[in-house]
Amino acid sequence: MSTPLPAIIGGAICVASLSWNRMGPAYLRRRIAPSTFIIGLILILSWDFDSKITDDFLCSFYDSCGTSDLSSVLRYTAIWLALLVSGVALALNGAGSYGDYSIPSLSVGWIMILASVILSLVFHPSGLLTVDTLIKSLPVIVGIMIGLLSIIGLTALSENFEPPLPPAPGLDDDERDAMLSILAKHLGGGGE
Repeated sequence: MSTPLPAIIGGAICVASLSWNRMGPAYLRRRIAPSTFIIGLILILSWDFDSKITDDFLCSFYDSCGTSDLSSVLRYTAIWLALLVSGVALALNGAGSYGDYSIPSLSVGWIMILASVILSLVFHPSGLLTVDTLIKSLPVIVGIMIGLLSIIGLTALSENFEPPLPPAPGLDDDERDAMLSILAKHLGGGGE
């Protein structure tokens, strides 16, 4: 199997575009993040997923080299990841944090998130879901749930036990002028 250099570069481009998308609207890099992500995805998909894993370093991770189910695993992973990302985008859009509150968008988003989680849990490369497979995946599921509950618990603890901060003092004239010039520079306004 040849080294999937375009796929590795495409993955790096996708990660970079996702970090660019996290920037605020004032940054120009955020505007090119979606097109950069599509370019990275095209590079990833240019790799021949049907090639078999033979005598290379990946062979030690699989029981039977040359008969790997890598292509089917990657295809199913792409399906549930696409469902998850789309669902999260819809749920965030409908939650009111990044736009107007929308119950239909929120509902469809959460349905897509749950569908992606179910699809990721029931998929098995052989196509057969057995009790043995579910038992083997149970520690992973329990670990994910413990991690999520820990994050929720720690967040609730830190928000409930931290004393409220006093209101921040207002900006003086020099600070106000500095902030206006920074905002005008980044947003392209006239500084009004």
